[in-house]
Amino acid sequence: MPDLWFALASVLLTAYVVMAGFDLGAGALHVFHGDRRAVIAAVGPFWHGNEVWILAAGGTLMLAFPAALGAALSGFYLGIFFALWSLMLRAAAIELRDHVESDLWHAFWDAVLSLTSATYVFLLGVVLGNLVRGVPIGADGTFATALFGGRGGLVDPYTFAVGAFALLATASHGATFLAWKTGDARFLGRLWPITLVAWAAIFAATRFLADFGPHAESWALVPVAIGAAVAATVLSRRGRYRSAFLASCAFLASNMIGIAAAMHPTILRSLDGRDLRAADVVSSDSGLRTAVYWWLLAFILAAIYAANTFRHSAGKSKTDA
Repeated sequence: MPDLWFALASVLLTAYVVMAGFDLGAGALHVFHGDRRAVIAAVGPFWHGNEVWILAAGGTLMLAFPAALGAALSGFYLGIFFALWSLMLRAAAIELRDHVESDLWHAFWDAVLSLTSATYVFLLGVVLGNLVRGVPIGADGTFATALFGGRGGLVDPYTFAVGAFALLATASHGATFLAWKTGDARFLGRLWPITLVAWAAIFAATRFLADFGPHAESWALVPVAIGAAVAATVLSRRGRYRSAFLASCAFLASNMIGIAAAMHPTILRSLDGRDLRAADVVSSDSGLRTAVYWWLLAFILAAIYAANTFRHSAGKSKTDA
């Protein structure tokens, strides 16, 4: 049962990175885009629904691994606080931008949208870097992190690099989405090659800093990630933007699944050998067995909603005249 719920939580987190990644990446690039209304029109039908995946992932972790989630929320409190403020301001920017016909008003909310999208993605990447590297879990199963530096600090050179890579990868994902939906591929020329080089550097640093053991299943996803990034690059240059976007989805998904496979069965890695493992912090089996059916129903409904949104938003996005 703990392994099953570990897998279910990993599926939802992967879905969030893939689905929200393109609208967050597009948001980060928004201020640099020639037609900013086209960016809003492209992400408009999707961004509300994409946030469902992170809520579902949080609910799954709360249901199955409440002790681990509680430790993570308190330990990463400051980073999560800034991330939530960024998420709220980002939503305000999308909703309020066109409420007033003023160049100054538009410019302000354009800047807010790009800044908050980039900040949110960067902070999530920093948190992911901490989860991979390990955190200073105490004997009571909790931890606290300083904002900068020190042993187990929230932001150190490695976690900063992971945050920067997360921003770069989602920007590439968002740029590919915008090329597909708007036909504007101005960002794609260099983003994907740089992303692939940055991925190799982060991968090498991660294998050096984090001893995950053999984990053959995570190694098997390495060629998938490389192939997907190369495919996204080649397909983008050939103008096949829809196929390039699918390759971009595969790149992000393979990375997230690979990380989950490498960490399994650990929920929270410790710097001091006090790892919180799924089997040690899982809720009671009886409740989780019943919850599986409700989880499947909710997942199916969310997947149908997402598929329906893509179906109704097929073709190029349109802006109001």
